[in-house]
Amino acid sequence: MLGSRTGYVYPPAARFMKLDAQILRSILLSLETESALSGRFPSSATEHCLLLWEAGLIEQGPVTGTRGSGMMGWRSAKITPRGSCALNALREDANLSLVQQHADALGERATFSQLKAFLQQVAEWGDPSAAARSKEN
Repeated sequence: MLGSRTGYVYPPAARFMKLDAQILRSILLSLETESALSGRFPSSATEHCLLLWEAGLIEQGPVTGTRGSGMMGWRSAKITPRGSCALNALREDANLSLVQQHADALGERATFSQLKAFLQQVAEWGDPSAAARSKEN
């Protein structure tokens, strides 16, 4: 695939990183919007974002917020190579031991099943067939 302006051919990993970054931004924006519309302070969204950050799946954006909320900068969060690998592993329904390692590293902050479920949700955003499969179950 050629770059839009430079003619540079992006290696496959770079293409996936760009796609994953777009997926991540969509999810974080959705979490922020859902929290705002529900009238609740986005504690669950913050928790999800912190889990991803602590697991090394995203880089923390600048701290933002109103009324001293101290929320992470959702829109500026960037996916890491480790995060992209985790998404790829889940997309391919491959080795989930990577996810287990992230959960172990987090200790009591989240159970393996909680983190696995959230990462699978993240992966489904980029894979319409996975979303269809989850609706069938």
